[in-house]
Amino acid sequence: VEKIAGIRTIIFDKTGTLTTGQFAVNRLLDSSDDEKLLKLAAYVESYSNHPIAKAIQNSYQDEVDQNKISDMQEIAGRGISITLENHQVLVGNYKMMKENNVDCKQYTEPGTYVYVAENGIFLGCILLKDTVKQDAANALHSLNKNHACMMVSGDAKEICQEVGKELGINSIYGGCLPEDKITCVNTVKKDGVVAFVGDGVNDVPVMRSADIGFAMGSLGSDAAIEAADVIITDDNLNKIDTTIRQAKRIIRIANQNIVFAITIKVLALVLGALGIANMWMAIFADTGVAILCVINAVRLLRIKE
Repeated sequence: VEKIAGIRTIIFDKTGTLTTGQFAVNRLLDSSDDEKLLKLAAYVESYSNHPIAKAIQNSYQDEVDQNKISDMQEIAGRGISITLENHQVLVGNYKMMKENNVDCKQYTEPGTYVYVAENGIFLGCILLKDTVKQDAANALHSLNKNHACMMVSGDAKEICQEVGKELGINSIYGGCLPEDKITCVNTVKKDGVVAFVGDGVNDVPVMRSADIGFAMGSLGSDAAIEAADVIITDDNLNKIDTTIRQAKRIIRIANQNIVFAITIKVLALVLGALGIANMWMAIFADTGVAILCVINAVRLLRIKE
């Protein structure tokens, strides 16, 4: 509770945290066979519950036979590799393509890109777009008043800057790998308590490195929820500010009770030493003070939104 009350910086992931995470395929780029492109991407993404993977699966619509898949490898911050009917299929970002010597160009239009390659040959790219959550702007406006807000994401810098500009976030870092996010958190921790807000499997190490981890419970992965200190069950970003303010109230009321109890007991002790205090004053200094402290603490049951 003390750490939550003392949060200085809040670092947000983008997809599924500040945005709805409900991606939709916008269009296919440089594809000579749209059906094959979507099929291969859907087969690879069938192992993932990421919003991008679900959007591709929904766009493909047909059934995926996972018995045809072997040698599945998920490469953090890059994508997924599988063997499908003796063909190696790569689905991921531009970095994954370049590291596997796949000849393709890098797209710059704002959006999320999923590159697809088969046997080292580039087949095309899937452009997906996401939308900002309705409550995100209001939540960030409230949090920016008393905290430094940042955004770190594995998505392209252009996409992150577009979302950050809409939400009023000045410190934006795009194209980050999980280890880059951890480095960012550790750097900011030098200036005070840091909270990280995320929802995915890739966010687990970052949450653990932060002082406080917030998980978006509705869309969040089980691993992220398990690693988090605070779970926002309805994905309402305004609850972050509510949680911090409530933590500050807890600390404030606890301090009030401590000061009040010590003051009364010291006063009763002094009066007793002077021979002025009587039995009823001693009872009040003990039981009476305890009751008043409990009554004061009951105020915490009323959560201020």
